[in-house]
Amino acid sequence: NQPINLTYDAFGIPAAMVRGLFEYLYKSNRLILLPHIPSGIMRLEQHDPIRFGGKKIYLSTSGWGGAITDVTLNGERWTNYSPTDVTLPFDQTPDEARIDITFSSGATPAIKEKAPAEEKIDPPAAFADRAAKLAALIEQKKKAGEGDAYEAAHARLALAAIETIARRQKLQATGKLERLPPPSQAAADQSYIDTANKLCEHALP
Repeated sequence: NQPINLTYDAFGIPAAMVRGLFEYLYKSNRLILLPHIPSGIMRLEQHDPIRFGGKKIYLSTSGWGGAITDVTLNGERWTNYSPTDVTLPFDQTPDEARIDITFSSGATPAIKEKAPAEEKIDPPAAFADRAAKLAALIEQKKKAGEGDAYEAAHARLALAAIETIARRQKLQATGKLERLPPPSQAAADQSYIDTANKLCEHALP
């Protein structure tokens, strides 16, 4: 009942795409990857990790189709693969694993682009206290060796939601983010505030 809204279904297609590219098969003690990379894609690199327990898996591919001919894990040769799949035993997979898969059509040069540094921005005044508490909680978990635990991940998500509000406000103030008609604009702004409030509610004691 809002003039602007976002449904859960809107995330279905991109989630299915991520899932479909490598068809992750989670077993009790291993993860099996079954790549289904479209033949026209010569180089693919996922910057968002796939979770394997507490481990993070970053995936990239070279070539444009055919059988798997080579696999590396963090730059080292990985032999646990077949022409169609790659197997990652849990006890042999590092906490952060970068997997590069080469197909028989041939490797292509990796394109490495340096991501622009994100400008530090102060949280909105209404969220300043909670933002400070979230940052402290994240640091506390990190020092305790629990930087990848659920509580820390949820705190980072809540802090990102707060920072997003501030970034939107800055873009609107500089005219870089086009404003919607008044009723829709107010509802859109409120949706970001509601999201941050709900995430903070569950992140902070």
